[in-house]
Amino acid sequence: MLDRQLFDDGVEIGGHGAVAIEDGKPYFMGAGFEPPDGLSDKAVQLTGPVAETLATQVNPVRPWVAIRGRWRGRGIELTDAEILDRSPVPGESVDRPAVPCDAPSGGWVGHPNPRKEWTDEEKELRSSGVVVSRTSVEIEDGSYVFVFLVSDRAAATAALHQLYDANSICVTLARWTADTQRETMRALIDPSSPWSDVLFGFGQSPDAEGQNHIVAEPLAVTGELERWLRDQPDGLVELHPALWKLVQSIDRL
Repeated sequence: MLDRQLFDDGVEIGGHGAVAIEDGKPYFMGAGFEPPDGLSDKAVQLTGPVAETLATQVNPVRPWVAIRGRWRGRGIELTDAEILDRSPVPGESVDRPAVPCDAPSGGWVGHPNPRKEWTDEEKELRSSGVVVSRTSVEIEDGSYVFVFLVSDRAAATAALHQLYDANSICVTLARWTADTQRETMRALIDPSSPWSDVLFGFGQSPDAEGQNHIVAEPLAVTGELERWLRDQPDGLVELHPALWKLVQSIDRL
């Protein structure tokens, strides 16, 4: 169980994630992708009458909830809880990422497999630093356009057009180098960092502009994590906290 004061006492907070029950008491955990297997070291105790009722209602197979309450000491005094039918996946968006290139006059020619293996030629381009990353973006017909983020558009385009139909790929400049992304990810997940005890989810995915960026889910955005984020390249790291401070009428439930 987490032994840390994430918010000032009495602050109203909202959140979404999973609930685990131990000895009849409910504990809040982050979203994740699978139901929790017992308590983690990041679990936060839920208290109050609403929490007692929630403990009798939550489904251990689908234990997902949206909550509202007040931070008290090392736990949350619940004032409201809503049982969800699915996990609130970190970084999930209802918007389809856009292909960050203009569509060709005849339309995109998509690929059926978004996880196509890298060819030896592509691996060489990645090793040289010309290609920073390759992602896939689903288009309207259910197929996928490969988006290559590159450091040298001319060199990458010339090489990749030998491997792909020009109407099936998007080649665009990367906002960040592969080294910058690796160094930033390494710093984020460093087990010696002052936020390692609240970070439980992280990965990489395309943003709304098709740029590969880091998505991380901390239990809450601590002061140390917020200060670190301000020093990172703009847009490279996106945080999705499981708990957040409610301000006036703002309500994410």
